Amino acid sequence: MNVDLALLADYAAVTNEGKLIAAGIFDRLRPPQLPWHHPTMCIALRVHFHPGEEGGHKIGIRLVDPDGTQIVSLDGDATVAAMDPVEGGTAQLVLNLNNVPFKMKGRHSFDVFLDGRYEHSIALVLDERPASPGGPTGG
Repeated sequence: MNVDLALLADYAAVTNEGKLIAAGIFDRLRPPQLPWHHPTMCIALRVHFHPGEEGGHKIGIRLVDPDGTQIVSLDGDATVAAMDPVEGGTAQLVLNLNNVPFKMKGRHSFDVFLDGRYEHSIALVLDERPASPGGPTGG
């Protein structure tokens, strides 16, 4: 199994037909100040399962800051039903995160683990807000 798609968005969902919908996709935030809590975000994943990988699997997400300190840890289970014996199958997953705490600027990483094995990272950079024109550092 492997991650085909992984992203951060303001909104994500899976339709009754199994389609993954995402809106407001981002990889950079500019908080008003730090420390700061991001009110709501979604992690959208599409995981490809190879033939023979039917059954239960563990999915883990770890958010780490630029220093490598873990901020958030999420663990869940996914069950894969029978799938195409040649192509395998995919699962669309959406995780909703609320009030995620951030203490420093720089590159943060949502690391994705499948059955305990590191599989993918989703980068999120926190920048300083640009100075407003006419402000102390503006022109």
